[in-house]
Amino acid sequence: HPPHVHRAMGSHASTSSPWAASPPPRLRCRDARPGARRVPSPPTRRGAHLVVHGKKGKKGGGGTSVTSRPSSAAYVTVSEDGSDDWRLDEIASLIRDGHVGIIPTDTKYALVCDLESRAGVQTLYDLKGAGASKPMSILCRGFADIDKYTQGFPDNVVPGRTQAFKIAKKCLPGPYTFVLNAGKELPKVCLMDPKSKSKNCKARKTVGVRVSGNPITAALLSRLDRPLLSTTAPANGPFGDEEPDELQDPAVMAESFGEKLAFVVDAGVAFNPPSTVLDLSSATPTLIRRGAGDASLWVEEDEIGEKTDDEDAWGW
Repeated sequence: HPPHVHRAMGSHASTSSPWAASPPPRLRCRDARPGARRVPSPPTRRGAHLVVHGKKGKKGGGGTSVTSRPSSAAYVTVSEDGSDDWRLDEIASLIRDGHVGIIPTDTKYALVCDLESRAGVQTLYDLKGAGASKPMSILCRGFADIDKYTQGFPDNVVPGRTQAFKIAKKCLPGPYTFVLNAGKELPKVCLMDPKSKSKNCKARKTVGVRVSGNPITAALLSRLDRPLLSTTAPANGPFGDEEPDELQDPAVMAESFGEKLAFVVDAGVAFNPPSTVLDLSSATPTLIRRGAGDASLWVEEDEIGEKTDDEDAWGW
């Protein structure tokens, strides 16, 4: 079958604490919010124009790579289980060329770009309406990426406590964002100063890391050489307000973000909570945002009930 690649045109496009001395013998992460779900895409979406880029090859490749900026966003529809991930070949090509787009994760749809593309990073921050001080995450392929771009998970200073790395291995891939101290390999954030019209570069002290359990996210990352810079895509377009349980329709977002958006990967309308954000940049974990991941493995039960500030987790 030909790849389902579309151009977004018109109003819609087609379709007990671990820090105790005796941790439980089997440590497992679980979804803290079983109500999280994906809802089916609407049966019809008007205004879409199908563009066929080629047939699937013998090895699963398909589609002609786009090396110049498309006049409208490339719109690729994929199955939730990632069984047709060969359709992501064009998207990987666009990312390598420095473009920005929207992809599904195991929590929210995310705006992403190549971590080392300065033009892509600028566009992503522009679309998010964020300044250089706002945190972003990196979507990693696995622990090797985390080791390369961060200083790793901290060692515990209190004897008898479960090592953070051991808990993380049980939780990832999964709906967590772990804030770690940045490593030397993590690129600086270089953004245009609107007043001076010159680029200002700023080293990150910390960075959020994610290893998504979504098979589509994993398949896309497997086609790339490094992690993706990532942030939650506002459901209503640039500068839009974000709500924890808002519905994200990729077709609506494709239209709302306008010409700076180069691609959209549609795996259905999502109505999911965000990731659980935990600051592990010091020996004691701090819960920044309650989300889809079970926080009780990381912080005391009474701390989970404390109020967290979503503004602190806005970029993640």
